[in-house]
Amino acid sequence: MNVLRRHAGSSLVPLLYDRAVEPLIAEKVIAPLQNQGFSIHPIGIGSPGVLLDTSVELAHEAMEQIPSAASFLIGAGSGVICDLTKWVATQTHLEYALIGTAPSMNAYTSITATITEGEVKISHLLTPPKAVLLDVNILRDAPQEMIWAGWGDLAARAVCNADWRLTNFFHGTYFCPFPYELTEKYQNDVFAVASQITQRDLSAFQLFADAILISGYSMTLLNGETSPSSGSEHVLSHFWDFLSHHRGLPKNLHGMQVGIGTLIMLAFYEAFRSINPHSLQPERILKHRKSFGSLVEENQRLYGDAATRFNQILEKKYRKDEEILHRVQRVKMQWQFLWEILDPYLTPFEKVKRNFIEAGFPVSLQTIQRNKEEVLEAMIKGPFYRPRYTILDLAWELGVLEDLAEEALKRVFSQTR
Repeated sequence: MNVLRRHAGSSLVPLLYDRAVEPLIAEKVIAPLQNQGFSIHPIGIGSPGVLLDTSVELAHEAMEQIPSAASFLIGAGSGVICDLTKWVATQTHLEYALIGTAPSMNAYTSITATITEGEVKISHLLTPPKAVLLDVNILRDAPQEMIWAGWGDLAARAVCNADWRLTNFFHGTYFCPFPYELTEKYQNDVFAVASQITQRDLSAFQLFADAILISGYSMTLLNGETSPSSGSEHVLSHFWDFLSHHRGLPKNLHGMQVGIGTLIMLAFYEAFRSINPHSLQPERILKHRKSFGSLVEENQRLYGDAATRFNQILEKKYRKDEEILHRVQRVKMQWQFLWEILDPYLTPFEKVKRNFIEAGFPVSLQTIQRNKEEVLEAMIKGPFYRPRYTILDLAWELGVLEDLAEEALKRVFSQTR
């Protein structure tokens, strides 16, 4: 409270929240703040029973309700409110704090937020909060799905840093091992108490909260570089979000999608490792890969007006024939070394899946309300929806993406459907 008092003072403080959890916010956040002498101006957005989206329209709706005299802003809620508050505070040049009401994601302490513009989710570098407050007594009473969502978002660390290192290896881009090393103890601690999470054990949720805060902070340390917590598993999640907007498919909590995506991509890495690199035939790969023009037409047929974004990324990622030949040759020559540098950043699939099951996380396609075809589509088309380079892009370049995608789904869901 002293941190809030130092920044908010005695002025009127607008507080953004989701109307879907209005009773919780009124009892657990607004009333205690008012009892401490804060002058709170509640700004509810959304509707009860409706899953909020981080849309620009909602952000503008919230901005219009902020009193002109306000000098400090509070966001109370979880994922969407967190992102909207960051965006609104940055746009209005207000300092702000976040009060988390669920352990549903790891972005509270990050310097970025994802905002939906049209049908596209775009990551923005934004002003960091002055304070983040998490009350474990509130967190452990969160809805079960929101607890699983936080678990899924944290689990991304098991695969995303390998994608980051992979990109560094092939493209010479920046890579830093420090975020992975920083978060290791916290993630191991919370995975070790997986079964206690299902029992709503307070000490387990303390570890959970610590891991969430440090995970987000690991991105802020690198001035918003999200690769320490976001890789191919987030590519899948963002594509499934796109399908919600484009085809009207059901929306899911971000972390639930990321959790399933993490398991899929860990299984994908293991399937990728099992191939014989010397079986890769450059001439066959070039002969069977789709032409740039046919992919442009395919995107137009599948996604209509939204195809523009796909084709812009496709243009950047589509390799010339000589580049494909060079990529195949390098993979063959440096196959063993490739795994030597990736292995330190990959957690075994079975270990992570076991942790999920211990935490009660439902490992099934029903969890994300997507069928097999929509999951395969995310693995094949997702790389052209997001610019990030991952193992999915490498598999596409080598002509093995579709086969490995099928194999990965078998490994994840064969015994859990």
